Amino acid sequence: MSGFSDLCVAAESIDWSLCIFFSVDIEGATAYKVETRTQKGNDDWCSLFESFYVNLPAYFLNEYSILAENQSTKDIREPVSPTLWKFVGDEILFYAPLTDSSQTLEHLRAFRQAIINYNKKLAEQGLKVRCKGTSWIAGFPINNRIVRMPNEEKNSSHSDIDFIGSSIDCGFRLTKFSSARMLVVSLDLLWMVTESFKNHNDATCYDFIASKIKYAGKYELKGVFSGQPYPVFWIDMFSESTLEDKWTGTTIHCEYKEIVTFCENFSSNINSNDFIKPFIVNDPSQSFNTIPEGFEKQRHLLLDYKNKLKNKIQQTITPQPDTNGADLPHGTRQMKPVNKTS
Repeated sequence: MSGFSDLCVAAESIDWSLCIFFSVDIEGATAYKVETRTQKGNDDWCSLFESFYVNLPAYFLNEYSILAENQSTKDIREPVSPTLWKFVGDEILFYAPLTDSSQTLEHLRAFRQAIINYNKKLAEQGLKVRCKGTSWIAGFPINNRIVRMPNEEKNSSHSDIDFIGSSIDCGFRLTKFSSARMLVVSLDLLWMVTESFKNHNDATCYDFIASKIKYAGKYELKGVFSGQPYPVFWIDMFSESTLEDKWTGTTIHCEYKEIVTFCENFSSNINSNDFIKPFIVNDPSQSFNTIPEGFEKQRHLLLDYKNKLKNKIQQTITPQPDTNGADLPHGTRQMKPVNKTS
């Protein structure tokens, strides 16, 4: 392991945590760039993306201001507003910690509404491109890790954070199924959402759960779940259906109680450690507060490894006393005499 990798592993968090992730990018971005260059003969296409990078996060955060005033959130812990993770080309990534399984429902409603509102703005501007979103969850520190990258900036009050692991990989694989109409969500996230609705039965989100969640089928996700097919569910971004939707079966939605049963069966039958029932320590609903068997032991082993690694790094970077040049200024190298030859 390299010294840089050692630092990353030693600095990572090993506390139990669960985060929700959001990915949003522009559908039709490549075609828009080519078309704009051809028609206008310049690089005016860049303004679309500059606006996207600034305004989409603002639209998203604004939904949390609305949620704070919504009476439906008073019986649960108010969700934490998402934090910008990073930009990846045309894609913007966010994350937020979860302290209550019911927060997943509020997060998804905020995410969906932000994309709908931003797409309305794009339509009003006469643009053909639209935003599309994907959301998933990842638990730490088993199966996934939060890595705090060394920050070389002086007087910096924070470290750069990155996320790695099988759940993160799964989330990125799911983005290929999303579209302006299909907000794709991971199965474990959907499990929390539907279970939360079953427990709270919030009338204000009934339409969101009762008629918007749909099933696309099972697909192999490269490098995830040992090649076993993964169920892809999506939330309909459109408010109305067409005759074509009726003919293709797109109007068929999934009953939330059946989704809970489906998730339980999938978790029991899948031959992979990459998919487990998600959990939040001290989850108020009691539905997702059970730490899987063996996880505490793995976490303690990880803690021991981390402590040994920190000691190893400390020994490596601690200056050793130089008995030959003890009186030299710090950082000065003592030159050895050169033997001249005749």
